[in-house]
Formats: sequence, C-alpha cells, structure tokens
Amino acid sequence: DEAVGFFIHEGDKPLMIIIFKKTDADYERAAVIEGDGTAIDSVSYADMDGDGMQEMIVGWQMSVSVKLLSVYSLRNFQVTELTETDYVKYSQADLDVTPGTDLLVFRLSQEEMTGEMVRYSLLSDGELVSSSARLSDGVTAISAVRTGFTSDRRRGVFVDSSYTDGGVITDVFSVVDRDMIVNLTLDPDRSISAGTLRYNTNLYCGDLNGDGVVEIPHPRELISQSETVYRVVDWLGVTEAGVSEPEYTTFHNISDSWYLVLPSSWSENLSVRRQDQVAGERTIVFSAVEGIDGELHVTDLVAITLLSGDNRQGRAKLRDRFILYDTGEVIYTARILSERSDMSVTKEYILKNFNLIYTDWNA
Repeated sequence: DEAVGFFIHEGDKPLMIIIFKKTDADYERAAVIEGDGTAIDSVSYADMDGDGMQEMIVGWQMSVSVKLLSVYSLRNFQVTELTETDYVKYSQADLDVTPGTDLLVFRLSQEEMTGEMVRYSLLSDGELVSSSARLSDGVTAISAVRTGFTSDRRRGVFVDSSYTDGGVITDVFSVVDRDMIVNLTLDPDRSISAGTLRYNTNLYCGDLNGDGVVEIPHPRELISQSETVYRVVDWLGVTEAGVSEPEYTTFHNISDSWYLVLPSSWSENLSVRRQDQVAGERTIVFSAVEGIDGELHVTDLVAITLLSGDNRQGRAKLRDRFILYDTGEVIYTARILSERSDMSVTKEYILKNFNLIYTDWNA
C-alpha cells in the first residue's frame, strides 16, 4: 500500500526519501525524510516493537569512511527519528522472547582496532533502549554476521571478522537476563575470542547440518603424503561458557566446489591426496595412514571424482563408481576403496553427506 522513492537534489540536505501512500486512484505524498551526505548507503525495515508496523532503518553515507545510521518511526506517517549513530555494519535479529526485532549495530575504531556491537530494542511505549558488548581487540573489518542458536540453544549472533595478522576471528553475542548483551566467546584476560581465532581458511560460521545451531570452523592439518598440505575443518560448538568440542568435521574441496561431512571414525590418522593424471578427471582420495614398524602404511578408503568432458556419462559408470551429483556440466562420483571395518563407510553415507559448495550472496 506504500511506495518509497529515493532522490538526490540541490539544497542543504541533498538526500531525500519520499513515502507515497496509495489512494483510490493513485499515490499521494505521505511523508518526507531529508538527510545529509553523499549517498544513501542502505535501507531496511523492521517491526522493532511488535506493533505490526515497520520502522525504517536508513544508512547515510557521509563520506568514504563515515556512515550514520538513523531509525525512523513512521506511525500515522509522522516521521520521528528515534536514534542516530555511526556504524560500519548492521543487522537484524530476534534475540529474546519479547515481541519485536532487535537492531544490531557494529562500530569499529580503525586506529585502535577495537569495536563493539550495540543492540537496540524498541519498547511498546516508544522508548528505544540499548546495550553493548565489545568485539575482540585486533579486528580490522567485519566480514559476515549470522544469527542462529548456540549449542545450548541460546539465540546468538555470530560475527566473523578479519584479524590484524591475517586470521579470522569470531565473536558470539547473546542476551543474558533479557536486557544485557554479552560476548560469550571473549577471553577477558586477552580481550579477544582466542578460542575462535583461526588461520588458513576462508570459511565463516555456518549451520551445515541444518539443525539451527551455528558452529565455528577451525582448520586442522592432516598427515601429508606429499609436499601439498591438506586440512579438514572441525566445526566447534558454542555454549554460555564459551567454545566447546567439535560437533562434526568436514573436508572442503574449494577448487571443485564440494565438501564431505566426515565420519567420526576418520577423525584421526586421516590423509588426503589428489589425482589429476587422467584428462577430464579430478580425484580426491581419502586414506588411513598408520605407522607400522617405523614406516607409514596407507590404506585408501574412498575416492571422490569430478568428471568433465563429452564422455563423462560413460566414465561415471566405470570401476564401481556411483553418481553423487550431476550438474549438467560436470558429474561428481564416488568409489569405495576399502572394506576395512573400523574406517569403512557405505554408499548411503557418502550420498547423504556429500554436498556442493554454493556462494553466499550478501547484498
């Protein structure tokens, strides 16, 4: 029933937002918001007090490095600015059982490499209240924000950030006693979430098994059969007490766009190697590696192959292969290589736990 237009014009306040409301025959101007700056960085809408009407959240681009965030109430088309604050990123989440959506605002000081997350909640009487908790010291940029549940079923906000020495660090925020926002993973002695700091990965937090619980990726180097280093990813849970044990482990083949949730029996003594000798075939072989009489003994377990080329359909049926996924351009297949009872897996397990990698789009 409403339309919103965004304009740049001459004047002291060059940015303008016009809200039009629908009439019987047309639209008419209902409200106007004017702002300073060079551009409108972003706009979103949220019912922050649970009254069924949405508030408007506007990011004003003041300069290359400065942005201001404003929250407007539009009740009866009367524009009321509820707050204005600087920010580098913001998100929305429902962090407690009360009606309404929380606004989460992130601030960073590039000079001091410190930051915080501020949670804004709108009460039913129109009062906007806030609480804040610090990010890890050393954060240089916020990469991704995700909401979900912790391992003990708390509603949480998982913030992945670039760290000062090239790593990735995750801060996990949750509400305690309904009003206070806290950083569950922050080590107060070191002022960072030390248990989530990791290197050699471009993975962010995720819910790979779809149970609503978000885990933190932590890469672990495998036993090497060559000069190439391969890693698996342990996905760590988070509770009110901080980082907990891994929930599951995955192997990610980024170049071929797939990953496999590994069986728990593979957690130790696992090794991986790549085979690219055959044209149109790229294979990853999972092996068990053990030291026997001072030498490494390798037992191949499973091979996963990407097939390309015009004859891929025929090659997918060779050598006891079974098809995992056919994209129309390439075919992913697998083959069981070992009957070893303590580490073997079934065709059904591979089919269930093989997944393609998709890129997250962040507008």
